[in-house]
Amino acid sequence: FLTTVHAQRTPQELDNLQRQILSNPKVATVEISTSRQTPAFISCKREGGSITKADAPVFLTQALGIRAGIDYLIPGKSLYNQNGIEVIQYQQFFKGVQVDHAAVKALVKDGKISFFTTDWLNIPAGISVQPTLSSAQALTYAKSVVKAQKYAWEAVEEAITKTTDPLAKAALQKKRDEYLPKRELVIVQDYTKGGIAEAKLAYRFNMYAAEPLSRSWVYIDAHNGKLLLLDKIIKHADDPAKKQSVTSVNATVATRYAGTQLIKTKQVSGNDPNSGLPLISSHPTSEPLYLPGSSTYVLIDDSKGGGIETYDLNNIGGLPISVPGLTAQAKSFTDVDNNWTAAEHRRSPAIDGAAEAENDDIAFDAHWGASVVYDYWLAKHNRLSFDGNNAKIKSFIHYGPAYDNAFWDGSVMTYGDGSGPTAGGFHALTALDVCGHEIGHGVCSFTSDLLYQSESGAMNEALSDIWAACIEHFAMTRSGSTVPSTAYRPFYIGEQIGASYDAPLRRLDNPKQQGNPDTYGGTNWQDPNCTPTLVNDQCGVHTNSGVLNKWFFLLTAGSKNGTRPAGMTANQYYFADSDDEINDLNNVYRVDGVGFDLSEDIAFLMETMLTSSATYAQARTASIAAATTLSADPCSD
Repeated sequence: FLTTVHAQRTPQELDNLQRQILSNPKVATVEISTSRQTPAFISCKREGGSITKADAPVFLTQALGIRAGIDYLIPGKSLYNQNGIEVIQYQQFFKGVQVDHAAVKALVKDGKISFFTTDWLNIPAGISVQPTLSSAQALTYAKSVVKAQKYAWEAVEEAITKTTDPLAKAALQKKRDEYLPKRELVIVQDYTKGGIAEAKLAYRFNMYAAEPLSRSWVYIDAHNGKLLLLDKIIKHADDPAKKQSVTSVNATVATRYAGTQLIKTKQVSGNDPNSGLPLISSHPTSEPLYLPGSSTYVLIDDSKGGGIETYDLNNIGGLPISVPGLTAQAKSFTDVDNNWTAAEHRRSPAIDGAAEAENDDIAFDAHWGASVVYDYWLAKHNRLSFDGNNAKIKSFIHYGPAYDNAFWDGSVMTYGDGSGPTAGGFHALTALDVCGHEIGHGVCSFTSDLLYQSESGAMNEALSDIWAACIEHFAMTRSGSTVPSTAYRPFYIGEQIGASYDAPLRRLDNPKQQGNPDTYGGTNWQDPNCTPTLVNDQCGVHTNSGVLNKWFFLLTAGSKNGTRPAGMTANQYYFADSDDEINDLNNVYRVDGVGFDLSEDIAFLMETMLTSSATYAQARTASIAAATTLSADPCSD
């Protein structure tokens, strides 16, 4: 094994690295990253013994050329642990400084390593970890990148000056402190440059802008102020606590998109559980759903994880977008007798646009949808909420007026009411697949943390589409489901919020119909090797997502003439009307579908094993290894 790390390796050195790792009788295959010049994937043999979980640190020290006193590989959290399979993440450090987007993941089955995926970054030993710039100077550079008219903490500070209520001030001050950017020194690759990865000392800031809305991790070179990476946390704004004792109760509601459903609510009095301000009725005083001094029911389900909570922004917001400060003051939806009737909560016969602020039935969709998402991840992947640790799921409805989007800001969901298809926009965006997609970004942040640009960003988007499809299928087919049989087309994304079911945002079965590629490098493919901007959609993250979407469809349902899984009916699940079983590179294929149960296990294990800067090629390797691991033990003697 190589014992030293160079700033740049020659082709011969890379070949030697691969050969030396392969000389270990327990290693089956090795793939080398051409940009990082380090191993990207290592699998082990069936014969010749096994690399055990306990052996991993010594093996990786040799394979990665870890230098004593310089490089460190620290075991971190377990990202996946079920059915005898575990995924362990190791974090790279250099001279005590964390190296961001530089990790190693080990897939362990029955105590033996199946394979490793790595993002190990070559760092010359002479790189200084002492910054030239102060954190204040670096923050100035970060602001010059974001170019916000107003930042989140500034917006909240304005709100603080406008209120005299001590409870409101306390709530807003807590929110302001949360939004203030904390400076952290890290090492990161310079993602503004192509070719060989170059390590830089950087200040990392979580920059939350209020006007125009954006939230990103911004990495500033700690020596010269150059932008090294801007990784979006809010994905779609510019594009179409501990568990409490259970006191929630059942309520039956008529949702907009999923029919009649059972939800959980909670009886409260006094102060609003979101803002800490005194509770007020969510209706005018002429038809109160809450009387001061009494109690009322609100949309809180504390039976699941850290809780599922849904609140009303009351049509505040819209364009220009400004969310921070609003969520801290959002109020509860109330109902004094827990009988959430259409007469009380569908107050306007009109739908779409500003009129939706009067209609609270779409809040039922979001509240029920968040519950379904929680149930899905627990039932199918033994995962506790999006973070795996029972994080609270909070949703904010009626962001508007007529706002045509929904987004995950890194911790909460925000839904627009939509301007309506007649105005060229959408119906209210609280459909289940929108909820599943957006919270899927939260799951990604705690598993692969795929960078939101180029190929990794395209897979970030596709995985959210995949989870949206799986969650719709789960909602329709789980025991006791009351979802109408015609409600969803799982392989369509956004079919309920557009003008018709035949006009979704994207299709997993037929990406090209919506202008996305179904083949790597094929028709509609956008060049991912560019400088990411809003104009080019971070180098095509929404467009190029079609490739992984099509992969999941074929894996699940099969190709046109392949074997279709039992129970997968054409009218609900199978819509590959253009699938001629020849891709855009003239490769002929035929695929037998394996059904959702297995395909979603493969997809989630693949996602968990991907490293943050993964490419489609690495996803292919990881998906094959994941499928192999789920069906057999490639590391047994």
